[in-house]
Amino acid sequence: MIEYVKGYLNMIRMKMKTGFLLVLLIILFCFSCGDEISQSGNNASYGLYLLKDTLLITSEAKKIALANLELQDAPIIKLDDVIEYKWDEQLISITNDASARFKGVEKKIKSIYGLPFVVVAGQQKIYLGNIYPMYSSYMHEDLPSINVAPFLEMRILRAPMQSIQDKRMDERIYNVLAANNKLKK
Repeated sequence: MIEYVKGYLNMIRMKMKTGFLLVLLIILFCFSCGDEISQSGNNASYGLYLLKDTLLITSEAKKIALANLELQDAPIIKLDDVIEYKWDEQLISITNDASARFKGVEKKIKSIYGLPFVVVAGQQKIYLGNIYPMYSSYMHEDLPSINVAPFLEMRILRAPMQSIQDKRMDERIYNVLAANNKLKK
C-alpha cells in the first residue's frame, strides 16, 4: 500500500512539473512576440497609435526599445480612415471621422513637447514619432512628426536631422498601403 501511495505521489509531481513547464513555455512565447500587435484584421495592418502610458513624454519614450513601448488598444488613425496616402509627400487624406478623432488628440497634449505615437504596419511597430500642437515651435530632431490641425489631410514630416534614415519610407508601410489600394505616388 505504501509503494502504491509513493507511486501515486510521484505521478502527481511529474504532472505538476509538466504543467509548470508548459505554462513557462507559453509565457516565453508571448514575450518573444513583443513587437507585434495583438489585434487581427485589416485595421491592424496599418495604424497610428498613441502610447498606453499617457504620462510618458517623447524624450523618455525614445530611451525605450520600440518593441517594449505599449500601445493603446485602438489606433487614432487606422487603415479604414485613410482615403489616400500620397507616398512621396507623406500626405494622408483621411475621413471626416478620423479628422475629428485626430483633432481630439490636441486635448491630450500636455506641453509644447508634444505627444509620442507609433506607426504600425503589417502588425509590426515601425517607428516612433511625435504629434505637436499648432502652437508649438519645438521639434525632436530625430523623429518624424505631425502637427494637429483641423484638416482632412495630415502630413507626416521628416525628422529635421537629415543625417538619420527617413523612417517614414519603410517598405513595410508602403507594402501594406499598396496592398490595400490606399497608395498614390
